[in-house]
Amino acid sequence: MTTSNNAAKTNVQPYADLITTGIGYIGRIRVVTPNQGDAYIATTISALRGQLGTKKYTKIDCIVKGADAIALFSDAELVARMDEKDAKVFTRFSIGDIEANSFISSNEDTKGQTVNICKGRLLKLHFIEINGERVEHDLLKAKVGAVNDQDLPEASLDAKTPAPLEIVELEMASPTFANDMGVLMAKGFTFNQKDTVMVATPPTA
Repeated sequence: MTTSNNAAKTNVQPYADLITTGIGYIGRIRVVTPNQGDAYIATTISALRGQLGTKKYTKIDCIVKGADAIALFSDAELVARMDEKDAKVFTRFSIGDIEANSFISSNEDTKGQTVNICKGRLLKLHFIEINGERVEHDLLKAKVGAVNDQDLPEASLDAKTPAPLEIVELEMASPTFANDMGVLMAKGFTFNQKDTVMVATPPTA
């Protein structure tokens, strides 16, 4: 989290940037038309948390704000693929200004109950995988970290296309550890930590 201290020189009020990065799944892509103001694109990110392999999620309702993110969600063909029934859309994200909110539900099943949610501004998607297949898109090239095949270490390349019954060992100190774990998790691998190495076992047939 960073703050600006140049307000006196620029006459701009100081602003604290709270940026959250993580891996998770994209869902509920929709266009919201408020009673006042312009329509906007929104989505819900199911962010993975806790020990990888336990499948614990925190849902974050996001307004799509980043220029590249807006362009991606404005790509009708890509959105149609992400919206397909039973599609698992895995991503690495950057979300700004996450905050907790609550409201009284009007849904039939939960009407009158208080619902607690997290909200934020979706700033960037670093990669997208749909049902385990990496999406090729100009706006997803040359992004931060080792997210392109040529940048991935050998273990990560194996993780993307594992051979049957192949066990993958990932160094937890690797800068690509979280990305590699996320790719394997999306493919159904299970995990067991041994010292500083995470052993990933593929799903049985």
